[in-house]
Amino acid sequence: MVAQLNLRVGLAVDIVSGDPRHDLAKPENRAWLYSEIERRRPRFAFTCSPCTFFSAFTYMWNRKKMSHDKYMQKYNEATELYMCGMTVCQMQSARGDGSGHEH
Repeated sequence: MVAQLNLRVGLAVDIVSGDPRHDLAKPENRAWLYSEIERRRPRFAFTCSPCTFFSAFTYMWNRKKMSHDKYMQKYNEATELYMCGMTVCQMQSARGDGSGHEH
């Protein structure tokens, strides 16, 4: 299907790949990703941040097991990953290219 649409597969960043640069919890790896997006200039980028923290089940069951400080740490980590995806989408939009985000 990709070839029929005259497209090619580009960069895939996933923490399960084993590539240490794909750990986007680290600021230096997010900077690497943004530079790769600028360098490669994909016509479309699809982002998907982990949604586990934002689920109702996490709040109902796990929130009460965490201290406030631990909860805020996890919240900040999850929000940073979500914002990374939104930054990629904004970069795409600014160039007139497409993006999608699944959450």
